[in-house]
Amino acid sequence: WSTSWGVSTRLIGALVMAHGDDNGVNFPPRLAPYQIVIVPIWKSDEERARISEAAGLAAEELKRAFRVKVDLREEVSPGWKFNEWELKGVPLRLEIGPRDLEKNQVTAVRRLDRRKIPVPRDGLAARAASLLEEIQNDMLEKGRAFLRANTRDVKDYDELKRGLDESGGFFRAHWCGAADCEKQIKDDTKATIRCIPLEGNRQDGICVRCGRASKQWVYFARSY
Repeated sequence: WSTSWGVSTRLIGALVMAHGDDNGVNFPPRLAPYQIVIVPIWKSDEERARISEAAGLAAEELKRAFRVKVDLREEVSPGWKFNEWELKGVPLRLEIGPRDLEKNQVTAVRRLDRRKIPVPRDGLAARAASLLEEIQNDMLEKGRAFLRANTRDVKDYDELKRGLDESGGFFRAHWCGAADCEKQIKDDTKATIRCIPLEGNRQDGICVRCGRASKQWVYFARSY
């Protein structure tokens, strides 16, 4: 207990902030409560019977490997369901309508970018697995790209202060390791050391504030 950092709730917050957008949360497939939601679409009672049966069979197959929800509610429209499940961050939506039945397929929609992909009904589980893995990798790369775009190296104190005021983001700089120096930076800029990288941080340099010798890079940023 003496080394508890309260990581669990902080990680949930970081997950929501890192991947969420104006449409809601956006869960990576490996962490999503539901990985797939199936939304049947019908207009008549006859279509409802056939499409509901097809949705049930698809769900039965997919539930062997994935966390799946079938939305059979009749009091809300398909569009409402689409928005609701996007809000809740389900990474992959499978739509089954009359045309999909005719073509023996489902229409897959990625939460990440709303891209629609026709998927043959045969081999559905294997294709769903590959789509979820693609989404997982795309979300990771999108996060890394955001981090790269919002991180820059600074070599002197004026540059650090100017960057924090003008653009925000993360700033990699040398730090001498002295607590009083870190405190002065916080007092001057409201920024703190967010982390000391586990890899690639050991390098001789000059402390960004005091000019003393430094053995490491650290990341400064303001908390919001």
